[in-house]
Amino acid sequence: MLNFLNQNSVAFSVIFTAIVAIPTVVYAILTWKLTSETRKMREAQTTTNVLVTAEPEADNFHALYLVVRNVGLAPAYDIKFAINQDFEIVKGYHLSKVGFVKNGLNILAPGQEIKTFLYTPWLDESKNRIDAVINIEITYKGVGEKQIKQNYQIDLSQFKGRRYVTTKSSYESNLLGAIQAIASSIERLATKMWGLLFIKAYIRKRKIMLNLRKMMEKRKDDSWATEGKKYKSPLSEGNKPH
Repeated sequence: MLNFLNQNSVAFSVIFTAIVAIPTVVYAILTWKLTSETRKMREAQTTTNVLVTAEPEADNFHALYLVVRNVGLAPAYDIKFAINQDFEIVKGYHLSKVGFVKNGLNILAPGQEIKTFLYTPWLDESKNRIDAVINIEITYKGVGEKQIKQNYQIDLSQFKGRRYVTTKSSYESNLLGAIQAIASSIERLATKMWGLLFIKAYIRKRKIMLNLRKMMEKRKDDSWATEGKKYKSPLSEGNKPH
């Protein structure tokens, strides 16, 4: 047995080294994957992503707004807009004239958005603006001054021919909430007014009581003075002892 081990010691040494090396290689691979995932997570947490979309107004289904929103987890800086073919919002007023489109934005924080009115059928005299395709190119800087460029193609025809039903959860709920808020405000105002009226009435009553007390005291003093004049002392003139 010892002779066999001695004769094959080199082979056993190679096998043992290989067995020890396998876990080391596996550990190195797992460490590399973990480091890679950590780097991806860190990049995701510092990634800026600015979207440009057309969205209907919540309270006015027929009105469309151009919305610029930062959906990333880091702020976007120095945002610039370029429109390949201008869009006429209303007669004589184009999208390129809108302030933030024309001058850009200095910063857009994570979750922040800015929007502008874009379209409604009530102002579409030509009836063909809903078929327009708006091409917008935006450039901005992310973390580390990284320059990002994105192109968006907004096809307004996707909103063409839509219909909707007003439900209690939208119009009536908002109206009911507004009425309840007004009623609460009136109730608070009435409570304050009644409180003020009560305080004023109490103060007025106190003033009347004080005035009555002063009048009664004055009359009492005058009565005592009159009685004093009518009373003659036994030592008055004519009755003095000689």
